[in-house]
Parts: sequence; structure tokens; C-alpha cells
Amino acid sequence: MNKDIDFDMDYTAEYLYRLIRNKRTLIDMKNQGNFRAVELLYDIEMLEQRYLTNNQRVVIYYVFELGYTIKYTAEILDVKKDKIFEILDSIFPTLQKQMS
Repeated sequence: MNKDIDFDMDYTAEYLYRLIRNKRTLIDMKNQGNFRAVELLYDIEMLEQRYLTNNQRVVIYYVFELGYTIKYTAEILDVKKDKIFEILDSIFPTLQKQMS
């Protein structure tokens, strides 16, 4: 993938992390016809693919997109809750490292 993709907006690790944590709200906004939410979700998806691991993206999907609890996410993925917390805790440092 070309690392020089030019986005309309320059995303910082902090801003992207905030957007990821609020994906459920953005999805609701998109479903209500908010075009900016569509653009943000598209950008978030591309940046997640670029910077995060598959495990991180899967946990984001269950926790931040579907709104599942940590416990239920752990059950679905057949891991302990501590593993889900570990993955969640790794997202922001990974973004900081990859986006610097």
C-alpha cells in the first residue's frame, strides 16, 4: 500500500483513537444520513487496515462497532477478558508508533 496517500484531513494518533472509540456513534450518524460520518468511517477503516493488527481490528469491531461488553467479546473470541483488555490497551500505543 502506498504510504503517501493524501487524506483531506491530517489524522493524529490521538484523534484517530478518539474516532475509533466513538465508532458506534459515527455508525448511528451515518445511518441517519450524515455524509461526514460516512467519510470519517471510511478513513478510519483505511487507517485501521494500515496501522493496526488483525486482532486489534477484531476487538474494535466487537467492542466499539457492535457495542459488545468485554466479557461477551472474550467469550466470542474464546479468550480471557484480560486478553481483550491487553489488546484494547495496545491500540493507542500502536497508533502512536505507526503514525509518528
